[in-house]
Amino acid sequence: MNFDTKNSEIFSKRQVREAIEYAIDKEAICSGPGNGLFPVLYQILEEKSPDYNKACPPRKYDPARAKKLLAEAGYPNGFSFKFFMLDSSWKDGLVAVQSYLGAVGIKMEIIYLNVAAYNLIRTGGQIEKGAAAYAPIPNASNTLYTLDNYWRTNSSTYKYVVKPAGIDKLIDQAKLSRDPAAVTKINQQIIKLIYDDATMIPLWQNPRIAVVDKSVQDTGWFISGAEELSEFGTRTWLKK
Repeated sequence: MNFDTKNSEIFSKRQVREAIEYAIDKEAICSGPGNGLFPVLYQILEEKSPDYNKACPPRKYDPARAKKLLAEAGYPNGFSFKFFMLDSSWKDGLVAVQSYLGAVGIKMEIIYLNVAAYNLIRTGGQIEKGAAAYAPIPNASNTLYTLDNYWRTNSSTYKYVVKPAGIDKLIDQAKLSRDPAAVTKINQQIIKLIYDDATMIPLWQNPRIAVVDKSVQDTGWFISGAEELSEFGTRTWLKK
């Protein structure tokens, strides 16, 4: 989930964004309606990524804490907002999110859009003032590719989202480095920067399901049609 933090007084407050995450029981959603197929995310990377940052403690379901943060932000009775999502996205999960937010006083109106209309938001930045949107971001085998394309302050996607201060400088440092270990450390710094700012609320990773033989080991990720985002085959080997 991402938010209009450029024009919204409500979403410009970090406590509100954090409150939204604490209000959602992601694990219940992913194990229930998601049948265990949707890995839960508490930062923009999944745990098996080499750039996953263990210094970012998960903001797990805590409705009492959510209500406390809302009160601190000046919204003890909650608020209402519109949430735009692609009509082909996993609806059951977002309806469950809507229910959890409602339990702490946040009323989320879900509006389904076709691809053309949604892309006006995603790449055109034409979101209604004070609204939020479903924000699919690829989990690439090359984390820096994702950070460079989606998280720069001048990124062409989600222009209504204010990125954390200093993020461009760190991305540039990672791009100039020729030391893989140093790049990993910088990537982890960037991940924590996004986490600390609660720039967006990660929910889950959409599953990519493939049928492989038991002899195939270390398959990694696979994203259909996007070779530069896939890990499949880079470290894969066959077990005798």
